[in-house]
Amino acid sequence: QWQSANSRPEVSKSVTLRHLTLIRILHYPFTRFHLGDIGEGICGHESAMVFDEVINIGSSRFVETKSIGIGPSYMMQFDLVIGCGENRPLDSTNKIVLEYSLNHGISWLLVHRPCTPSTPGCDSHFTRGTVYEHAEFKNWKRVTLRLPRHTWSPTTRLRLRQTEDTDIGESWAVDNLYIGHQCPGLCSGHGYCTLEGCRCDFTFHGHKCLPLQKLHRQVEATFDDNDLVKYDLEVIGGNLAQREEGCRFCCLRK
Repeated sequence: QWQSANSRPEVSKSVTLRHLTLIRILHYPFTRFHLGDIGEGICGHESAMVFDEVINIGSSRFVETKSIGIGPSYMMQFDLVIGCGENRPLDSTNKIVLEYSLNHGISWLLVHRPCTPSTPGCDSHFTRGTVYEHAEFKNWKRVTLRLPRHTWSPTTRLRLRQTEDTDIGESWAVDNLYIGHQCPGLCSGHGYCTLEGCRCDFTFHGHKCLPLQKLHRQVEATFDDNDLVKYDLEVIGGNLAQREEGCRFCCLRK
C-alpha cells in the first residue's frame, strides 16, 4: 500500500511487471495506475494493463512508479499498444508520453523532449522524444531506452500517460514493464531485459541477443509485399499502393 506523505518513502532499485494479474498489481508496492485495469486477451497478449474506459474531459489515464533510485547504466523497457489495430486517421491525437518527476510527482517532464530542425537547441540531434503515437503502435511494440542523466536521482518517478488532447475513449495498454540496470547491449533491441539477463526473441541468442542468421548487408526495395517480408520492413502512417494506383491513390487519401 502507499505510505502517507509524512512517512519516509520506500525506494526501490528496480521495477519488473510481467504476466500481469490484478492481485499482483494491487500487492506490488512500487506502481500505481489511474482509470486503468488488468485485462485478459489484450490485442494478443495473455494479460496487460489496459486503459479503455470512457473518461471525462480533463481526466488523465496513466500508470506510474513510486519513487525509485535511478542512476548510471539504468534503462526502461515496456510493450505498448495504442488502439489495438483500430484504423484511425493519420492525424489521430491518441498519444502516450513517458515522463519523469524528481519531486515525488509534483511536476513532470518528458524523459526525452522532441527535437526537430525548428526546435531551439536541437541543431544536430533530431528525435521525436518520448512521445508515442497511434500510427506506430497500432499493434504491440517494444520500447527500450537508456534513462538519461537528468532522470537520475534517489527518488525518481516515471509514468506513461495519455495526453489530455487525446480523443475521449481511445484505448491503450502496456505490458512487460522493466526498470533497472541495463542488460548487456540493451539485448541488441531483440529481447526482453530481466533481472536474470536478456530473454531473446526467436532467431536471436546469447547474452546480448545476437542474430542466429546473418543480417542483410544491403537493401534494394521496390516496395511490394515481398520486400516487406524479405527485409522485415515496417510501414508507419502509410500504405502500399499498386503501380496503377500511383499518385491518384495518395491524393484520394488526403
